[in-house]
Amino acid sequence: MTKADANARKVAQQYMLMATAYKSRGDVEQAMKQLGKAVKKAPHFADPYLLRGHLYRQAGDLSAAGSDYLDCFRRLDGPNATVEALLADLAVDLTGAGLFADAVRLLQTLSPVASLSRPTTVAYAIALCGMRWHEEALVVLDQMNHPEQQSNSLLPPADVRQLYISIYEATGALGKAEQLLLGAVGEDNSVSWKDIGERAAAVR
Repeated sequence: MTKADANARKVAQQYMLMATAYKSRGDVEQAMKQLGKAVKKAPHFADPYLLRGHLYRQAGDLSAAGSDYLDCFRRLDGPNATVEALLADLAVDLTGAGLFADAVRLLQTLSPVASLSRPTTVAYAIALCGMRWHEEALVVLDQMNHPEQQSNSLLPPADVRQLYISIYEATGALGKAEQLLLGAVGEDNSVSWKDIGERAAAVR
């Protein structure tokens, strides 16, 4: 880091302190302005993006929060489990809000898929389906589950079975969808054909 960069970072840290003070007084608008100044002064400094991302998220602007979290992540000197967890958690919220492209953008940054938690991986697959990227969603799920076994007793867990069915139907693999439908009915008597159809359609 050059001396100029170090000085710019110090100024940015002062802006961040002012932003924190404004936030504590409930003046989010002024806090955002101070963080904007911090970013402009030291654009390669990760911390202002992280703090501004928190403010956007608290304000309900999940897309803007994701952009700032990503900018923070890309400026880190090395791996940071805290920021990675924030990205994964926000991606789940983005998926729930139907902002599939934003969710995918975050989760593609956190590859490999094997490093993601189960809920995050499921959200990733749902977001890919939401963008009609069914083949990619299947790849993501297959890294977490192995549904295509010789024995029908080795079905994917119920929490992702309907997602598999939806993907198989969307890609024309109706035989595979039917196999999972039959297996689900046989495994759980509380599951009806109507229930399965409705739940599969819900994630389509």
